[in-house]
Amino acid sequence: MNQKSSAIQILKSVPRVLTSDTSQYNALTQAQIAALPPRWCLMRTAGMDKAGWVAQRFITPDQSGEDQAQVPSQGYQAPHGNAPQFDQGDSDDVVEGARALVDELYYHQIEADAAGGPGPLDPVNSFMYFTDDIVAWLNSGNVQAHPLFGAQDFDGSVQSARPDPDRPMFRGMVTINVDFTNFGQPQRAVFYLRADTTKPGAPFRIFNVEHDGWSYP
Repeated sequence: MNQKSSAIQILKSVPRVLTSDTSQYNALTQAQIAALPPRWCLMRTAGMDKAGWVAQRFITPDQSGEDQAQVPSQGYQAPHGNAPQFDQGDSDDVVEGARALVDELYYHQIEADAAGGPGPLDPVNSFMYFTDDIVAWLNSGNVQAHPLFGAQDFDGSVQSARPDPDRPMFRGMVTINVDFTNFGQPQRAVFYLRADTTKPGAPFRIFNVEHDGWSYP
């Protein structure tokens, strides 16, 4: 799938399947594939200087020319990297934007594991998800367990990120839970996000993550 526009090019579109085993997708029937959650598309700017994953629901045809696509500005702005940015005016939109950011974080990691290339924890990408202190920690060489899975190895599946049911947002801080199974054991990672006022536009970034028994930064 190669659709081009003056600003954004779609390189690849895939169903959103959060699993470490890509053979599961290859074994699906057409009916099962049709029932999957919405697709994600790998986007690239015309200058080829930036690329990243964008949920297909944010992409609409550009009527200015053939085979073109654009990201609309209705509560969603084309990200400077591959991390979603969102309108901070409505609390529901803010929570959904934070949830989408964490969801993409895991999708990006699993896609990188399956296809190769730099993942979301790589220095070229981590700043688009995390605050600067976490980025520094990720690059410190002192990380003992996987920051997303809380263990050195991962073999399992990840559920969609969900806002905390008791307190999704409190005083500008959004709490997002990610439940996953690793080697048959159910686990949860809790992500805390807030506007990063040190960056232009104050985009939401992850500033703290809690696993069972430990947290970072």
